[in-house]
Amino acid sequence: MSTSVLSEVNGKLSEWGLSSIKKPKPVEYILNMDYRKIDNLDLKRIDQILVILGQYQIYLQTQLNLWSMRKRRLKDRYERELNRAAKDMNGKTLAAKKAEALEKNEELKSLLEKYDEAASCVDLLYKMPDVIADLMINFRKIRDSKESEFKSSWGRE
Repeated sequence: MSTSVLSEVNGKLSEWGLSSIKKPKPVEYILNMDYRKIDNLDLKRIDQILVILGQYQIYLQTQLNLWSMRKRRLKDRYERELNRAAKDMNGKTLAAKKAEALEKNEELKSLLEKYDEAASCVDLLYKMPDVIADLMINFRKIRDSKESEFKSSWGRE
């Protein structure tokens, strides 16, 4: 996951007056780690990295779940209120009545805007836990390789 993706997410959240997605210093260090330093990591440090990434993946998944829930609740509320307001409109079709209700009702416009914001947050967060999982898989492979090297060299002594 690139730092720019997280910056984009936080920029949007900030623009909407919402809290940002946290990125603790250890996570930032791991995400910005020079690939050449990976060869110098010992098994203990790789295990620490895996724990940090696992915790961060849980945090990101929780944020995604919360935003998804908010999105669903806003959509349901918007649709309920829109249908309720459309009953009092003069249009010939239900679609025309809904369009008229939305045009005349500021609360509906506000609900729709909040829904769009929540939907955008879900879209921005959607793949982040998977990207962290992929990074963890790569660190596990590196760990397994180093452990195999260690075991094979230990057995020769």
